[in-house]
Amino acid sequence: MRRVIFCFLAIVAFSVSTASAQQKGDMSVNAHLGLGVSSSVIEGSSATGVEFGIGAEVGFFVADKLRLGVGLAYGVEGGGGDATHTFNIGPSLSYYVAIGKKLYYAPKLDLAFCVGSYGSEAIPGFGLGLSIANFEYRPTERIGLSASLLSLNYVLLSKHGLTLNNVDLSLSLSPKLGFSYYF
Repeated sequence: MRRVIFCFLAIVAFSVSTASAQQKGDMSVNAHLGLGVSSSVIEGSSATGVEFGIGAEVGFFVADKLRLGVGLAYGVEGGGGDATHTFNIGPSLSYYVAIGKKLYYAPKLDLAFCVGSYGSEAIPGFGLGLSIANFEYRPTERIGLSASLLSLNYVLLSKHGLTLNNVDLSLSLSPKLGFSYYF
């Protein structure tokens, strides 16, 4: 199940956009990188693993301060022959609130369609996530540096009668850092 956690964490994975490019019609391109530790319980047994994720997202402000995006992400959890690989694609919705001259708070809701791979098994599924503590610092008008510190995620992977459910609350165990460009 820890593989499922990372599947959605990679998508929720982080693309916070904001700043002066928050008006209807503005666009952004985001990239993120995450490294962390995950822990999960599956059918009575627990597992802990190291995870790495990378992703990108394109966003469009459909209204002032409201951004609709679509993202792709890849993640790997574990190591050696025990590694789980995931690929995610899906839409997101973010709302931006200025909390300082160049600092923004941007909670984000994600929906992900994902495929997890463990050994030779590929398991399709979906995930839903809420990134509660996303922040972005804008050193210039076109550049944003972001950090995601707290997210709540639900992932369901299912294949041939095997169904895996997971609820994950990560608090600074899997922080994600990102870079945004606005145009």
